[in-house]
Amino acid sequence: MFCSFYWIYYSKIIQVKKKYVQFYSNKQAKAELKLEKHQSKHKYQQLKKQTRLTINQTKLEKQKMKSENSKTNQQINFAKKQDCLDRKETI
Repeated sequence: MFCSFYWIYYSKIIQVKKKYVQFYSNKQAKAELKLEKHQSKHKYQQLKKQTRLTINQTKLEKQKMKSENSKTNQQINFAKKQDCLDRKETI
């Protein structure tokens, strides 16, 4: 009888211990999953920010090239007009 009491007591302690371990391992797994999700979200935000910066940089470069192209075209047109005026004056 005394032995069976200890056996029941021992088996109950083991059950409680298993539940305790399972509860905290589940809690730890949830925490790890939450951390992984947060890190993934952070990486996505970093990637999105970097993409935005690259797009903005490309737009600025494109505008700069258009501006330079426009200046060059103005200079070419001015030179053509000067050339026409010089030809008319020599004639």
